[in-house]
Parts: sequence; structure tokens; C-alpha cells
Amino acid sequence: MKKSSTPNFLAYLVLLVVLLLGAGVFLFLPPLPGKREGAVIGLSLWYFTWSLWYQQKKDHLDIRVVLEYFLVALLGAILLLALI
Repeated sequence: MKKSSTPNFLAYLVLLVVLLLGAGVFLFLPPLPGKREGAVIGLSLWYFTWSLWYQQKKDHLDIRVVLEYFLVALLGAILLLALI
């Protein structure tokens, strides 16, 4: 049976909700030591893990995809940490 190539809206909704919660932690919780750094690292790890899971689910996971998502997550984390 061929898998559908249409996007899974529930999976993207979960990703969006977690990223919005992480942004809320980053921006609105009281300042705690390491809170922002932890939020950025946690969000980067979540994005990377979710991306690998989603690509595996679609049967498109290979080393190029893993490296691409790793570099995007790393670049995003570096940019956000530079803003702190």
C-alpha cells in the first residue's frame, strides 16, 4: 500500500503547539538562570527529533535529511543564543 504524500496536519499541529509553548517559556516566564538557554536547546532538540520522526513516518529518512535538519536546528539555536 502506497503511503499518502499529503501533509499530516495533526503532526504539524503538535509541532506548532510545542514550538509556541517553548516560545512562551522563552519570552514570558520570570527570569531564571539558564531558562532561556534551556528553552532554546530544548526547542532545537524537539524540532530535530520531530523532523526525524516525521521523515521516518513518510519513508524519506536518509543521511542527507538528517544532516539538513541537524544543521537547521543548530543554526536556529546558535542564532537564538546569540540574541540572548
